[in-house]
Amino acid sequence: MNMIYRMLHNYDDAVEAAQEVFLKAFRAIDKFEGKSQVYTWLCRIAMNTATSIRRSKRRRTEEAMLSLDAPVAGREEPIKREIASSGVGPAENAERRELGKAVHGAIERLEEDFRAVVVLKDIEGFGYGEISEILSIPRGTVKSRLHRARLMLRDLLQGIVG
Repeated sequence: MNMIYRMLHNYDDAVEAAQEVFLKAFRAIDKFEGKSQVYTWLCRIAMNTATSIRRSKRRRTEEAMLSLDAPVAGREEPIKREIASSGVGPAENAERRELGKAVHGAIERLEEDFRAVVVLKDIEGFGYGEISEILSIPRGTVKSRLHRARLMLRDLLQGIVG
């Protein structure tokens, strides 16, 4: 769910996609050959599903970035997202929030292939081998895309991040 959410930036879409992932996995379980771990297989289905949803949404409308301060939609009464206090002052919190928005915005601007490796490696913490399996690309391609994606992010964030 977390990985899908980071790809889609929309809670309702992520919930729907997660349900779709498990339905797809249930329907295809007899096709699972055991060449990888079930977790890796599910992550691959999740990444493919998130990519499909992003592409179809992009065709329909311009996608808006979700603010962590925005209420959670899709419930009877909106719920405000609460983030635990980090022990820093309001100015530092505002600075961090703006930096977070800038980083997420920069990740959002990356092409799909580059965004996927950044999310899987730097946000979700997968290893190169796992990412290779999830995305069905060679390990060297994972490393190459990650390097290029980080360079692109550095260029996009130049002037914002020290």
